[in-house]
Amino acid sequence: MCFPNRTAETFTAWLRQHPGAEIVCRDRASAYAEAVRTAAPDAVQIAERFHLWLNLCKTAGKGVVAHRRCLVPPEDEDQDEVVEAPAGLTAIEGKRAANTRRHFAAVNEMYDKGVAIEVISKTLRMDRKTVQSSSPGGREVPPPPPLLGLPGAAGPGLPE
Repeated sequence: MCFPNRTAETFTAWLRQHPGAEIVCRDRASAYAEAVRTAAPDAVQIAERFHLWLNLCKTAGKGVVAHRRCLVPPEDEDQDEVVEAPAGLTAIEGKRAANTRRHFAAVNEMYDKGVAIEVISKTLRMDRKTVQSSSPGGREVPPPPPLLGLPGAAGPGLPE
């Protein structure tokens, strides 16, 4: 529902015109909370998904900033070390997995030769952001491991 403003009075009036609300899904505005307490005191107030996610991100961000000095780079860790797949996981095979590996290798080969990301993007017909995230200099984290999945699973799991 869209209201002409974000005041408690407007939402209170609307709730009184529409009695019987048992659950009110709202954003974080205190005016809406006040309106629900006034016009529908027995209604359960819940936050909608966007604001739950926003709250989680803000809280996690504050925690990372507060403890960033605790995060130290690992000592004497070999960056070229090959990591074996955990037990029970198998490499995903198929056309999409093969194409992903082939594109990743092509991007890195061209990048290592000094080819600009824009040129790689046009040559391989890939979005510039995809090329940048696949290139060694385009990210601060190491490249992704081989595509893995559970035995018999259709895909690698949840996205970024």
